[in-house]
Amino acid sequence: MSTVIRNELSRRNPYYLTKHRTLELKHFCQQYEDWKQEYVKLTVLRSYGYGEVKGGDVSDNTSKIAIRAAKLDQNMTMVKKCCKEAGGDIWEWLFMGVTNGLSYTTLAARGIPCGKDYYYERYRKFFWLLDKERG
Repeated sequence: MSTVIRNELSRRNPYYLTKHRTLELKHFCQQYEDWKQEYVKLTVLRSYGYGEVKGGDVSDNTSKIAIRAAKLDQNMTMVKKCCKEAGGDIWEWLFMGVTNGLSYTTLAARGIPCGKDYYYERYRKFFWLLDKERG
């Protein structure tokens, strides 16, 4: 029987988050590749400067694209920063795990250089840090 990682920790754990908050943060991180692809598309996209005037409000495509790109960059930077802070020497493995939804077993098959307990301690710390970062 395979090991099922619980979504909720004991309230006594220093990295405690509610079950639903943990799931929300996991799904947030798993959007990383989508953000990355959209960010690349936005940086390539050129605005032609054809603003539309509707009801006195000027539509500025360039600023909309810039705001969206900034938000995507902020999300990607936040995930990487928290991985580096929580993961230390295994931050790249942690990053791969949280952004792709990979379990320790899968990472172990790929050669992760640490034990399961150490990895999941860093994993929990990551989500705790991300929760604090997102507010």
